Amino acid sequence: DESVHQLLAIASFAEKMVIPAGCAVKVRDDAPLETCCIIGCGVTTGTGAAVNTADIQPGDSAAIIGCGGVGLSILQGAAIKGANPLIAIDPVLEKRELALSLGATHAIDPFNEDLKKTVREITGKGVQFAFEALGSMKTINDAYSILRPSGEAIIVGVASLHEKYELPVANLFAEKEFRGSVYGSSRPKRDLPLFVDWYMEGKLKLDEVITKRIKLEDVNQAFEEMSRGEGARSVIMFD
Repeated sequence: DESVHQLLAIASFAEKMVIPAGCAVKVRDDAPLETCCIIGCGVTTGTGAAVNTADIQPGDSAAIIGCGGVGLSILQGAAIKGANPLIAIDPVLEKRELALSLGATHAIDPFNEDLKKTVREITGKGVQFAFEALGSMKTINDAYSILRPSGEAIIVGVASLHEKYELPVANLFAEKEFRGSVYGSSRPKRDLPLFVDWYMEGKLKLDEVITKRIKLEDVNQAFEEMSRGEGARSVIMFD
């Protein structure tokens, strides 16, 4: 016998699931579920990080490190809130181009450009908000390094829980801060219907983020593509 566990006590890759009634959120009847399904996790995690955790205000500068599904959702939340400049950071050209089409004002290839220097050329002193959406100790350090004094590095990506981050004491006197963001600091009954409305109103672009629709039997291939940095979001279609 083999124990089978549900992801986060709900389900994973399942057509149907049993949940407590209090965990169900009603959304508008005309919302296409084959698209709005990605709001359930990645979009809310990312958009919420910009809208709720950071509470970006018009004119705040922001940078997103990692432009996968979550990173692009952070970017869109920041764009909706009026962040400017809004910088997308990713080594993959297609993702940088997608980020620019979704509201980024600038895009940086961190493998071929001096990240800190380029961000300062764009912003003057660094960004007010730097979002890390990869879960890497290197990119967590990069996020902190591109902040302006009193800026905030918001960690959305999940690194190994055994990792430790060491910060020189001298850095504290620039009043830069670290903050974690879990599920976009969201309240699902408030935020999920709001994000669906934003999609239906054309503010939140979801169709553009879904780069592939697959069958359940293709899920392993989708994971391999994701590990290579290909695409942004795949949706499993049950026929």
